[in-house]
Amino acid sequence: MDIQTQYSTELFGRYYLFNTVYKNGKYYWTNLFPAGMFLCAVYALRKGQNGLVILAVAMGLLSPFLIRRLIQLLIRMQLKASENLSGREIYRLSITSAGVTVGQGDTQTAQFGWKQLWRVYQVQDAYYLYSDSRHAYIAPTGALSPEEHHCLQGWMEAGLLPGRLRCKTNLTVGIQRWFKHI
Repeated sequence: MDIQTQYSTELFGRYYLFNTVYKNGKYYWTNLFPAGMFLCAVYALRKGQNGLVILAVAMGLLSPFLIRRLIQLLIRMQLKASENLSGREIYRLSITSAGVTVGQGDTQTAQFGWKQLWRVYQVQDAYYLYSDSRHAYIAPTGALSPEEHHCLQGWMEAGLLPGRLRCKTNLTVGIQRWFKHI
């Protein structure tokens, strides 16, 4: 089955959000920093430094919003850098039971067997096929019929090494709600 990947701000925006927030772990900083500030506030309270307590609590409360804005800025910059690609075909994926062939133009192709793929993430409307920890190919599933989607899912489950197919639909939807104004 052939899947054509055309650039759209919505599709690639969701990918950038997933890659930045979930896969690269920047989302967890929004939870770790306030926890650290809470520990600083407890320590300062025990030492009797009330001014430091107020500062730590304020930073702990404000940090999730500041980090969220920083991540939104990073994603907007990525989308702006790729604005000129709007509507163009980026690459074509040919997916078979043996693996994935990626074609760009008429001359450039790369082939990956299912066992060669580093990881595959299934999100609400696409698969993110990572050839290594930094390079991914997006396979949008909107154009697939239910039979093709079932066939693709079967090939992945049979061909990928255990633990490499990850379904992140609910987590991705939650993250998208949190970053809905990108």
